[in-house]
Amino acid sequence: MKVLVVESCRSEDFYFQELDGPATYRLLRLLGHSAELKYALDRKYFRSAIAFATSRPFKVLHLSCHGDADGIQLSNLTEIGWDTFTGYFQDGIYCPDALVMSACQGASIGLAKSFAKREQRPKIIFGTTANRHYHDYAVAWAILYRRFRYGVHRDAAQKALREICAVVHHSFVYRRWDDDQEKYLNYPSASKGYAVEEIDRTE
Repeated sequence: MKVLVVESCRSEDFYFQELDGPATYRLLRLLGHSAELKYALDRKYFRSAIAFATSRPFKVLHLSCHGDADGIQLSNLTEIGWDTFTGYFQDGIYCPDALVMSACQGASIGLAKSFAKREQRPKIIFGTTANRHYHDYAVAWAILYRRFRYGVHRDAAQKALREICAVVHHSFVYRRWDDDQEKYLNYPSASKGYAVEEIDRTE
C-alpha cells in the first residue's frame, strides 16, 4: 500500500516535536507500507502536495494539520475552507482511495458535503468530529494502518474504527462514499456507538 503523508502543523508543534506526519511516516515504514513524506507549510506547497498525491496512484493521503468545522489551517496560519480544499483534488488523474485527516474535526460533515458535490473524491474519509490531542492521533493511526496492511476497504476501516473508539475516543468516525445513494455514509451511524475506555492520566 502506498501512502503520501503531508505535514502542515504550526511552529509550536515543531518546537515541542508533536508532529503527526513524521511519526506516521515512520510507523508506516515499520509496518511495511510504501510511504512518502512532504512538508507543506503554505498554500503554494500544500497545493503542490495535493497535486503530487493526485498525479500518482496513492492508496491513502494522510494529512496532518490543524482544523475546525469550516476547514483546515496550514503552518503559516493560512485558512483553507472545505470547498477550496476539495477543489484541489479535481485536476488530478487519481484520487486516493482513503483520506486520513489528522486534524481537529477533520471528519467534519462539511468536508463530506463538499466532496459529495465534486467529481473526484476519496472512497473513505477517516478522522474525528471533535478536537483531540497529538497522542490520541498517534494511537489511532497505529491501529488504522495496522488494519490497512491487507488493503484499504470497508471491513478493515470498520474494524479499525471499533478498536479506535474503544481505546482512544468515540469522536473518531469514517465516512464511506455510496454510489447508489450519492452521498457519504457515516460509520458508526448516529444510532450506534462504541464503548470508550478513557485512561486516567493522573496515574
